[in-house]
Amino acid sequence: MPAKAILQGVLADGGRSVGDVIAADDDRGFLTSAMWHLVWSGEIEMDLNVPWDQALATGVGQHNAVLS
Repeated sequence: MPAKAILQGVLADGGRSVGDVIAADDDRGFLTSAMWHLVWSGEIEMDLNVPWDQALATGVGQHNAVLS
């Protein structure tokens, strides 16, 4: 299953933090990498003006929602 689809499932199941995504990764890094790619592309919103840690919340972009 593609990492983006797994990430959609994590977000749909209530996972909303960077730590939730990292915890759901299978130690290969694909899910974490997909999260950062979707942040870069604007599909996942994160406040990039605050320090990043595992509690940093993620949000689904309104213009191109990951959960659609």
